[in-house]
Amino acid sequence: MSKKSFYLIIVILILVLLGGAAYFFFYLDKPASEGSLSSSQSPFNPFSSTNTNSNRTSSSNNHNASTSTSSSANNSQTYEWPKIREIWPTPVGGFVASTTASSTFVRFVDRGTGYVYDMNMASATPVVISNTTVPLVYESYWSSNAMSGVFRYIKEGSDDITNFYVQLRSTATTTRASASSSSTSSIPVQAQPMLGQTPYELRGTYFPGDILSSAVSPNGNQLFTVENVEGNGAGFISNFDGSKSTQIFSAPLTQIKAFWPTANTLMLATKGSANSAGYLYSINAKTGTMSTILGNLYGLSVLPNTTGGLVLYSDLSTRGNLVASLYDIKKDSSQDLPFTTLADKCVWSKQNPSDLFCAVPVSAPTATYPDAWYEGTASTIDQIIEIDTDTGSTHLVSNLSDDANASIDAEWLALDQKERFLYFVNKNNLSLWSIDLNQ
Repeated sequence: MSKKSFYLIIVILILVLLGGAAYFFFYLDKPASEGSLSSSQSPFNPFSSTNTNSNRTSSSNNHNASTSTSSSANNSQTYEWPKIREIWPTPVGGFVASTTASSTFVRFVDRGTGYVYDMNMASATPVVISNTTVPLVYESYWSSNAMSGVFRYIKEGSDDITNFYVQLRSTATTTRASASSSSTSSIPVQAQPMLGQTPYELRGTYFPGDILSSAVSPNGNQLFTVENVEGNGAGFISNFDGSKSTQIFSAPLTQIKAFWPTANTLMLATKGSANSAGYLYSINAKTGTMSTILGNLYGLSVLPNTTGGLVLYSDLSTRGNLVASLYDIKKDSSQDLPFTTLADKCVWSKQNPSDLFCAVPVSAPTATYPDAWYEGTASTIDQIIEIDTDTGSTHLVSNLSDDANASIDAEWLALDQKERFLYFVNKNNLSLWSIDLNQ
């Protein structure tokens, strides 16, 4: 063999060895990419006994993050969510929150379309479960299992408010042909799915009466409605579809707000204004007997707790300043709270009836309250404060402008049953948000 051939063979062997080493280090021993996950996003019904989660990695890198773990037979993936999350960026027409043994979730209505969405708080994004179109739904009341409720929407081409009892019907078992031939009528708007098949569609009937205000019973199975009957406010208790309706009372009141704190106690408050004296009434749900709880208070807005024994109320002092106070019905006594806010910006705990969560303004423009806030001409920048009304101790839950990096004027506060999350709507744009109370 010539020296030239020998050197050529040596060079080839060296190149082969180097290639093998490179393959081993750069391919065979390379770890899997962090944060990668392949999963399908199938619709789920968290209100049923079975639950199919759809998990995706979050694009948020916010601070104050919590962890949620999803595992399968072969792998597990841990996600981090911020303490405060924007669930839906566009206006919502009401929502209901709940907790199962394994998850916490919120079901909400998109105001513009009437589509119904579920958001599992362990997931990254909501899932559309019904795409039956119901334009301009601005309010909704849900039953305990959130499979039926009453939608209040603005009739197309007018300013009239229409009340419609709706049910979420499974599209797997009910075809449109069979549904159209049943006694249950469809919503009189476009009902053709726009985004493909969803697990449910909305079916229902008109809810009778000209509703002024509504409240859901403590067990979530009935509805208390105050309706305009010949210029009077008439109170009715019925099922969610309007059946088995029983009139409880009638009074010359039409500008009111209804509450149902306990099984046997209804409450009715006049709508607050700086220009008129407000009143809060208690009504026996069985007899209809009405009694005055609070009265002759200007700018009055109220929120009874879940036992009906305490009432948070805000009103105007003799100097015209807004004051937040707590009224003990049994003791017939009031005390001012260590902060100022509207009762409309608070929610009582169900687990601890003396515990209260409020959106408290850090900044608010000079205006005539509460009128300017109701009319939308004045907006506040809020923080969330928790107060134990037994001891008076307070706890800062969130400075919203810092935690959310947004200007938030919070309303429609609500808690899930286990009170893991606090939900609210930003009055500035009607977007839906949540706060993880475990952080």
